[in-house]
Amino acid sequence: MTVHVTEGTGGCDFVSNTNGGTKASASRANLHLRIEVSHSSPKECAAGERLTGIGEDAVLCSQTVAGEQQDMVRGRVRSTYFLCLLEAAKTNSTDEALQRTTLERIAEVVAGNLF
Repeated sequence: MTVHVTEGTGGCDFVSNTNGGTKASASRANLHLRIEVSHSSPKECAAGERLTGIGEDAVLCSQTVAGEQQDMVRGRVRSTYFLCLLEAAKTNSTDEALQRTTLERIAEVVAGNLF
């Protein structure tokens, strides 16, 4: 886990490696969760599927990059923006629906904590 915080903004990276990689190598991780909060709107996931019940203006974006499934939720609570990114190595057993559902639940918790 890596945490960085500066004057009310910051983020956390949670990395899980089951293939013997180091914790520092998020790019080769089996699972990588990043949560960021900021007073400015994130650039990632500017347009996507609108979500209701997760803060304000929440959207979900999905893409595959370099063999990894990336799902992102960005939203806002009052004047604080949040971004939740979940990356998983794309394999035959990757359940994209489960990954999206998991990320939506994580975003609900983040938004709830910002209220």
